[in-house]
Amino acid sequence: MAEIRRIKEMELLANLKVSRGFASLISEPTGPVETIFSREISIAEAIKGFIGEVEYSVDAAVHRLNSGELFECLLDARYRGIEVRLLTDWSKYQQNEFTRTLLSKATFTWRLSRGRGGTNSKMHHKFLILDQSIILTGSYNWTLASETQNFENIVVLRGTDSVKSFCSEFEALWENEKLPPQ
Repeated sequence: MAEIRRIKEMELLANLKVSRGFASLISEPTGPVETIFSREISIAEAIKGFIGEVEYSVDAAVHRLNSGELFECLLDARYRGIEVRLLTDWSKYQQNEFTRTLLSKATFTWRLSRGRGGTNSKMHHKFLILDQSIILTGSYNWTLASETQNFENIVVLRGTDSVKSFCSEFEALWENEKLPPQ
């Protein structure tokens, strides 16, 4: 069953590369709003495709991060000279040793965040801002379970007022949150 899914996924990726310009998703959008479902394609692969096309900045607000694959993608972006900033949830950082290990290797700036209620609340956002012009948002956590077990989605927003709202939200959180522990 897993092999059938992988073959189907490879076919879908190949079709996306042709039909949507997957290798250049940023420059060849199909419209101001797109949806991507994990039933159809690896969301991690889609995110990596988008980040691979970024020209100057990636801002990510992710509730959970334990995907080494997506972490490496951020490192690669930074290596290409892209400004990368990451916000992640304080409690998930404290609970997950692998998250702490990953972030100890970060070559980009990152901060920890809590929700509006303080200590016992969550920074539950799951969004990515690319070049301050494209938003990826949805149910997808940057975890192995999200990639391999769950039904997940991301919505891609381009050139809308929503993009400005997400940029403002990220900046507000970034300015108010804690630097990582030393």
